[in-house]
Amino acid sequence: MAGALRPDEGPRTQLALPFEGTWVVGQGYHGGESHHGHAAYALDLVKLGADGQAHVRQGKQTKDWYGFGAEVLATADGVVVRAIDEFPDNPVLGKATDTNTLIVRHGPAEFSEYVHLQHRSLRVRVGERVKRGQVLARCGNSGSATPHLHLAMLSSFEP
Repeated sequence: MAGALRPDEGPRTQLALPFEGTWVVGQGYHGGESHHGHAAYALDLVKLGADGQAHVRQGKQTKDWYGFGAEVLATADGVVVRAIDEFPDNPVLGKATDTNTLIVRHGPAEFSEYVHLQHRSLRVRVGERVKRGQVLARCGNSGSATPHLHLAMLSSFEP
């Protein structure tokens, strides 16, 4: 189980955004759908296309979403402490809950968590050192109804 950093605690590590391009917050702190408990201070980030939309057509397929397959970047230097890459991506509006996840330790009581990663897209393994801005994986739809990146800063992590 992981513990969330409250915004007033703030990380001591200087962070960068984990993506390139234009993204918006689809669900923020204490979001009604799933952001409570250890995920209370997480952000769900959704990539937008040049048209300002999250997807083309009606968004019924994962490939219709601009974020699906987008590169996910390390927010800061650190060491990978969790890497799960075994679950298939959900169909849009599907019900699976198993997620492909990365957790990177940046320092004492500072971890970044990246969730809903694309199946078989992880480029790093547990124990590997990563650099800020390094490509870690691709945004997917594992364990989610729609493709997005769930990002959280955690104060603790139990393997």
